Amino acid sequence: MFEKLFSKLNYFKIKDSIKANVDYYLGLGEEYLSKESYDKAIDIYKMILSANKYNTEALLGLAKALELKGEYNLSLEKLFLVIRNNPRNITAFLAIANIYKNYIDLQKSVKFYEKILFIKPDNYLAPFYLGEVYQKLSDYSKAQECYLDSINLHNDNIKAYRGLAELYFKYGEYDKAVINYQKVLELYNKDIDALIGIANIYLEKDNYELAQHYFKKVVEFSPNNFDANFQLGRIAFKLYHSDDVITYLKKLENGTNVPSSIYYFMGVSYKRKGLRSIARDYFKKAINIKNDIPEYYIELSNLVEQSNKLELLEYALKLDPSNLISVTALAEYYGEIGEKTKELYYLKQAEKLGDKNVHGEIKKMKKQSEV
Repeated sequence: MFEKLFSKLNYFKIKDSIKANVDYYLGLGEEYLSKESYDKAIDIYKMILSANKYNTEALLGLAKALELKGEYNLSLEKLFLVIRNNPRNITAFLAIANIYKNYIDLQKSVKFYEKILFIKPDNYLAPFYLGEVYQKLSDYSKAQECYLDSINLHNDNIKAYRGLAELYFKYGEYDKAVINYQKVLELYNKDIDALIGIANIYLEKDNYELAQHYFKKVVEFSPNNFDANFQLGRIAFKLYHSDDVITYLKKLENGTNVPSSIYYFMGVSYKRKGLRSIARDYFKKAINIKNDIPEYYIELSNLVEQSNKLELLEYALKLDPSNLISVTALAEYYGEIGEKTKELYYLKQAEKLGDKNVHGEIKKMKKQSEV
């Protein structure tokens, strides 16, 4: 009996201590969230709720931790409890709408964003998120309207300007996209998404100079940014600036899930510089990652012994019998070793595939064979 009484008194003592220090425990929960220690955050928030099951901040924190763990239905359960206690809690409505938008059902999210605007018509986040929903649903006019509504409610709304820019880019309205990305940069000149967005627009327009300018800005603020370094490497490759290709792509070659094209670009660049052994190694790396691209085998064939060359070229042609580069490379190979019949055969194949430049060589070879 005394043990039960003592246990009960101890329970109330702990409960009172939690209530008295609730701000400390809420801060601790936020700290665990920021460190991605979601289980510890959940334990803290549950402890607070054991002392006061209606603590709104603890319920919201617990819902966030559950969402980040991927337990969306449990998260929604806690958020709906907040709304039952306070039917006008905008934070809870936003969290519910965002869970539906990001993970469950786009259409359902619309209802909750509209509920937010009913409760608080000047909330600028709801129309922004609605813009994202309609953009995902490919409803251009509604997405545009929502982004503009969000901007009208909050003129310095970076997210809405960026969303509007992405919408215009998606539908090919590049000039409008640039204007909105520039607005983002006026508000925050280090916005990586805006810088990459503008750079990609100029890349689409084949304006390499301006594309390089904006990608270089990204690298200035984020030296190892994959997209910027990759695109700078690609542009340098197209412009035959081999040293720049190597400078930018070397940063990326040891990462995870490296695209085979990085090793291909590096291989060609080292080949252009006359560094054949290094180039050969890069082509082999490209093939190890993706072994169904004819050009990789063709490039490698130029760097191996003559006895190994034919096997690579024939395999390249097998991968794609209509690949003109493979056919032309085989014609050149047989020309180099003096097998005129096979050279003529592949030149004719090249002509069939649309290479008009070989017509003169075919006529010349036919005449020679008649002599």
